[in-house]
Amino acid sequence: MAFFISIYRALEQALFNSLTKKIAGNMLFLLLALFAVGGVLYWEQQAVSNTVAGTLSGVELQPAIAAIQQTAWTWLLLILGGAIVGSVMQILFLRYMIVRPLNQITAIFEEVGSGEGDLSRDVPLTTFDEIRNLSIGYNNLMVKLRDIIAQVRQQGVQ
Repeated sequence: MAFFISIYRALEQALFNSLTKKIAGNMLFLLLALFAVGGVLYWEQQAVSNTVAGTLSGVELQPAIAAIQQTAWTWLLLILGGAIVGSVMQILFLRYMIVRPLNQITAIFEEVGSGEGDLSRDVPLTTFDEIRNLSIGYNNLMVKLRDIIAQVRQQGVQ
């Protein structure tokens, strides 16, 4: 599993380093499903045209076209099933890559805001996108705040 995570991290850092690219990459999957549907319809239309243009009699033509129609339905249902499974995987992926880091950041903000948070705790850098930039900004703010608190303590002791 660590191997797949390291591959994903490298791909994310190189190709999907913004939320826009992540969302667009996931939408590309649905576009591919639409192209697959178009391809099936085109191939089956060609099969019908070839069958009609052939030398089949009227009695042989109807079962041949029905068989082509059955093949088209089979492919379309397979593509639909793949699109549904892919969409569910995309939702889970986006929840993992976007919602999970935001929930972590929100929990840390709420801890600090309630007065019971640990100011020495940094936000983990889990992604390579705008969420990472937010985490880095918060961590930099906390470094400055810790320095100010340390200076105030030192001045109070003196």
